[in-house]
Formats: sequence, C-alpha cells, structure tokens
Amino acid sequence: MDRDLLTTPPETLMAMNADKARLSHAPAWDGARLELTAMGAAVVVCELDGTAVGMTPEAKQLLTRLGIDARSVPFPLPESLWKKLATIPTGEAADWAPAPELKACLGCTRYPLGDRHTFLLVREVSDKRRQLLRSLHRQRLESTGKLVASVAHDLRAPLSGIVYHAELLAQCQGELTRDEASASMRDIRNACRLLQRTIDGLLDY
Repeated sequence: MDRDLLTTPPETLMAMNADKARLSHAPAWDGARLELTAMGAAVVVCELDGTAVGMTPEAKQLLTRLGIDARSVPFPLPESLWKKLATIPTGEAADWAPAPELKACLGCTRYPLGDRHTFLLVREVSDKRRQLLRSLHRQRLESTGKLVASVAHDLRAPLSGIVYHAELLAQCQGELTRDEASASMRDIRNACRLLQRTIDGLLDY
C-alpha cells in the first residue's frame, strides 16, 4: 500500500474517493461544460500558440509513450508537431513522427474550440498502418492521374473537330457548297454535344 495513504486522515480519504466516484459518473458534456476526464478518448486542448492546457488521461498516456513530457499542464507541444498541424486544414488528419527510431507516430486531427483554443483528437499510428496509408495515398494519386488522362483524351477529340471545321468554314467560306457548309456546321454541333455530355458526366462524378 502507498505510504502516503497510510498517513492520510480518514476524512481526506473519503473526500478523495467521493471525487473519484463523481468524476467516474460525470457526463462528458453537461450542456455548458466539457469534462475531459469523462470523455474516454485521447484529446488535448491547446492554446493557439501550441501550449497544451488540458488533456484526457488517455492523451497523457499516449503523449508520454511517444516521448512528449506531458506530466503536467500547461506544457508546449513539440514545435515540429505544431508547425505541421498549422499547415493542414482543420478536420484533416496528420501524422507526426517524434523520432525516426520509433515504430509508431502520432496521428492528430485539429478542430477549433472557441476563439482562443484548439481541440486535438490524437491517436497512435503504427508503422505498418502508416505504410498502408501511404500505399493508399499512392493508389489515389495514380487513379487521379489516370482519370485526368482519360478526361483529357475525351475532351481533345471533340475540340479538335470543332477547331478543324471552324477553320474550314472561315478559310473556305466562298468555296464551300451549301451542303458542305451545312455538314461542317452539323459536325460542330455534334462535337459540342459530346463535350457537353462529357462535362456533365464529370460534374456528376
């Protein structure tokens, strides 16, 4: 047993136990106030300069495990972490590696909390999961590149037809028969409709 508890007066122990019981049953949100200790998630509340002013027990354990001194608040978050978060829009996830030799990194999502604070949802990201996320990101980039190439091809064909027939009408205006001019105009209209269908498909994608 803890020696400090042996020397603690009984009435103090009762008060401590009452506080623990109250916190364990306290709602995370009472309609006006956020109770961090009752949230059950790794959350850090920071000022706008990156100073942590509150956190849940889960966040404290996680930050400590990743080498951040989170024994008591307030404390500054690592400068490299805060700089990275500042470059990413709120609501988007970011990964931060505290040291190259560690097999895990810190995943963070930042949200505004009033005018003067930021709400950080943090989690541990293993090296295996980080590699999986990078692989998925590469696949998304490759898919986007293929889509762009396909769209460029679909747009180039009708545009080339429009340019060709427009130049033909402009340069040979007096030499074309009525039927030839009508055929060129018809080809231009068909190419325009094809462009419209392609663009509508992109907008609906």
